[in-house]
Amino acid sequence: MKIKNFVASVFTVTTLALIGISTQTQTVSAATTTANASGVVYVTNANGAGIYTQSQNGVTRAASMLGNKTAWRIDKSMNVDGVVYYEVGANEWISANDISTEAPAVSLNKDMYINVAGGVNLYDGPNGNFTGNVATGHTMVHVYASKTDSTGTTWYDVGRSQWINGKYMSTDNVKQTLTMSATAYDPSFLVQIWVTAVLLLTYQNSLVEHI
Repeated sequence: MKIKNFVASVFTVTTLALIGISTQTQTVSAATTTANASGVVYVTNANGAGIYTQSQNGVTRAASMLGNKTAWRIDKSMNVDGVVYYEVGANEWISANDISTEAPAVSLNKDMYINVAGGVNLYDGPNGNFTGNVATGHTMVHVYASKTDSTGTTWYDVGRSQWINGKYMSTDNVKQTLTMSATAYDPSFLVQIWVTAVLLLTYQNSLVEHI
């Protein structure tokens, strides 16, 4: 096989490799239309995605498969008798029934911080419906899973299947960082320290003069 459009997945749930299997060749006779396409697709079939080649009779099943939960870049789509296929290599196609444009979820178990003030909307899934609940800004939340949508945006599950957009999340405690930065670099704060030191020194000198 000469699959060239392999995409390194961010997920560690499975080996990103071709899985060779023994299978009988199947040929489908049907009308075929093709079109340009682009993007990344993810194998969702637990048994893997079968490889097909385009032929005069439609498509022919090859003897290899792509592993489940692997990511592949596509450059064309093909409709064969109502079934859509995507090209992942030179005349090597996978069925739309075996894939998704949405990346699988990755299990997490850690604390993160909301990096903005105010409330942040929570949704019932990535790019889903607003649940009516909001997360309080500049607070810590526990995340249970992450998911990357087709645009590359990462979402986090904060419990009870409620998801928050990753652009509002950070592994750093932003509120604490801002407080420390203001304390360390705020000129007015440094002036207060200097004035306090001068007053303390003056007071100590006055006590010495009266002894």
